[in-house]
Amino acid sequence: HALLRDGAGYITMMRDPVQRVLSLYRYVRGSPQHHRHTRAINMTLGEFTVWAADETANWVTRALCAPRDERVPGWTIAVVAECHKNATFAVERAKAHLARDFAVVGVHEHYAASVALVKLCLGVSDREVGADSTAVFGESQGKVNRPTAADVAAIRAANVMDIEVYRLSDRPRY
Repeated sequence: HALLRDGAGYITMMRDPVQRVLSLYRYVRGSPQHHRHTRAINMTLGEFTVWAADETANWVTRALCAPRDERVPGWTIAVVAECHKNATFAVERAKAHLARDFAVVGVHEHYAASVALVKLCLGVSDREVGADSTAVFGESQGKVNRPTAADVAAIRAANVMDIEVYRLSDRPRY
C-alpha cells in the first residue's frame, strides 16, 4: 500500500453475512485439507458457528477495521484492540476504509455486475480476462442440511456489525 508511488486501491467482493457463514461451513466440511475439517465434519451449523467464531462472527468488519498488516496506514495495536471492543468504532472504521481505499466493491449476489466493474476499473476486455469471468464461483462441496431459523438467527446475532457494513455495499460500486 504505502510502497506504491501512487498508493493503492483495493478491489473486494462483499457477501451477505449469513450466506458467507453458510458457505464457509459447507466448504470446511467438504474440504478434507482444511485445517478445521476433522472437527467440523461432526458439528452442526450452530456448533460450528460458535467454535469457529474467529471466522464466523463479524469477520469482515474486523478485517476491514484493522487489517493484519502494520504497513497499512493507521494500523496500530491500539486500533486492533478498539476494533474488538467498540462495535460503533469498528463499523465506522470499516465503512470509511471501504469508501476511501477500495476502487471497486463488488457484491457476490450481483456477481456479473461486479465483474463488469472490475474489468472497467482495470481497463481489461472480456478476451483478456477469459470467457468464464462472469460465472459465479463453484458451489461448496460439503453436504449439509438446510439451516434452521434458529441457526440463521444465531448467525445474524453474531454478525450485527457485518450486516451493517454489508448494507453499505449491497450494490456493486466503482
